[in-house]
Formats: sequence, C-alpha cells, structure tokens
Amino acid sequence: MLFEVDFAVKENGDFNTVYTALIDAKNVSMCKEEANDIKANLPNHIDKRVYVFIGEFFNEHE
Repeated sequence: MLFEVDFAVKENGDFNTVYTALIDAKNVSMCKEEANDIKANLPNHIDKRVYVFIGEFFNEHE
C-alpha cells in the first residue's frame, strides 16, 4: 500500500506541515516504523514536537 505521511508542528493551535513523504509499506505498522525513521532525521531547526499523520494515498488520476 502507498501511504501519504505528513510531519507537522503545532503553532497557535494549528498544525503546520513541515514535511510530506510517500511511503510504500505492507501495512500501517510498517509505515509508522519508516515514518519514525524519517522523523528522527528531520532538520534540527524543527525544535517543536513533530506530529505524524498517516493516510492512504489515493491517486486521483487513476
């Protein structure tokens, strides 16, 4: 399955995406593992808590 993963920080009560990735994984658990690896390697200037939002990727052109 293909997942769209947004990495966001919360500012003034709103979530702002700082990075988006497409992850090919067999299930959500495997996607979460890869997303956590990506999160660990985000730039150091992101000094706030990073939230991870995982959704199934739908290609609207298919």
